[in-house]
Amino acid sequence: MAADAHADDGQAVWRGMTRAQLAAQYNPQVAVPDPARYGRENRETSERARAELPGALDLPYGPGPRNRFDVFPARNRSLERKGLAPVLVFVHGGGWRTLDKSVYSFIAPAWSDAGVVTALPSYGLLPEVPLVRMIDEVREAIGWVVAHVREHGGDPGRIVLAGMSAGAQLSGMALAHAPTARHVRAAALASSVFDLEPHRWHGRHDDMGLDDALVAAASPFHNLPCDPALPMSVSIGADETPEMLRQARDYHAKLAARGQPSRLIVEPGRHHLNMGRVFAEPATETFRAIAQAIAALD
Repeated sequence: MAADAHADDGQAVWRGMTRAQLAAQYNPQVAVPDPARYGRENRETSERARAELPGALDLPYGPGPRNRFDVFPARNRSLERKGLAPVLVFVHGGGWRTLDKSVYSFIAPAWSDAGVVTALPSYGLLPEVPLVRMIDEVREAIGWVVAHVREHGGDPGRIVLAGMSAGAQLSGMALAHAPTARHVRAAALASSVFDLEPHRWHGRHDDMGLDDALVAAASPFHNLPCDPALPMSVSIGADETPEMLRQARDYHAKLAARGQPSRLIVEPGRHHLNMGRVFAEPATETFRAIAQAIAALD
C-alpha cells in the first residue's frame, strides 16, 4: 500500500468510501459506547467459567509460544457415543493482533451442559506472526484436536468448527484446506471479514502486508469450503456496521449459490463487541444452529 495509506484526501478508494470512512466501517469500537466494558465482561465471565468448569489448560499443539489449547469436558453425557462426546473447536477473534483463548472460556459451560467438549486454541498474532502462518496454525490446531481430543473425552469423528471475527476468517481458511476440512463436520462463522480487499485501503491493517496475491489466498470469499455439503451458519450482529453486514451477506450468498447447506443469521441487538456472547447463550439462533448441527451428526 502507498505510504499515504493513513491519510484521507477525500477521494473514494473502495465501494465509494474514503479511507476514513472505510476505517470507521471496520473499527468495531467506533460506534459502541464504552467499548472496554465488553472486554472486561468477557474476561470476568471467563475467569468464573474456568473456576466452575476445570479443564486442561495451555496444552501445546505447536512450537510457537501461543500455540496452546484449553479443553473443557462435557458434564452432560447425553450425546456420548462409546464414551466420547462431540467437540466444538472455537477460534477467537481480536483483529489478528489481540486477545487469546482465555477471553472466551465463558462459552464452555453452556456447551458442557449441552454434552459437548469445548476446545479453544490461541494462535500467533501480528506483527510477530504473519497472516499466512496464523492460517497454518489454526489448521495445525485442528489436527491436534483430531489426534488428542479422545484423551479429554471428545470424539474426533464429530468435530464442529466455530470462529468469531478474525477467528472466523482463519476458520474459513481451515475449511478450504482439504487435509483439515475432512475432519470438520459442520461450521459456524460469525462477524468476520470474508473478503480482505477493503483492509488494503484504510490503513488500520498495514501490518498484514495485503496485496493482490494475499487477498486472493487468504480470503474465505475466494476460498470456499472444500466440502460443498458441509452444514454451515454465517452469523452477524444486527447492529454491526453496514460493511460488516455486507461481508456476511455476500459470503453467505456465495455459499448458497454453490448449493452449500448454509444459514444466514442476523442476531438482534448485537454489535461486534457483544456478538461473541451468542456462542454462550442457548436462546440465540447461532447457539441453536450449532446445537442442531451437532445433534444431526451420525
